[in-house]
Amino acid sequence: MKLNTRELLLAKIADSLNVLIWQNTEDGHKGVNIPKSIIDEINRDHSKDIKGFVSGSDFEAERQRLINGY
Repeated sequence: MKLNTRELLLAKIADSLNVLIWQNTEDGHKGVNIPKSIIDEINRDHSKDIKGFVSGSDFEAERQRLINGY
């Protein structure tokens, strides 16, 4: 477990509050764009987010791809 009990309860309260607020929005009435859970994000495996590059040009190409939104 990555969180102690206090942190887990605070994250759960924040998640619940986010859902309550979202339910009163237009998106909530349609059931779209559900807010991301803080607890799920903390427990997610972040090792998949790590990316390495062989050269500086590979890094620059990926940087431009991200900047341009491709």
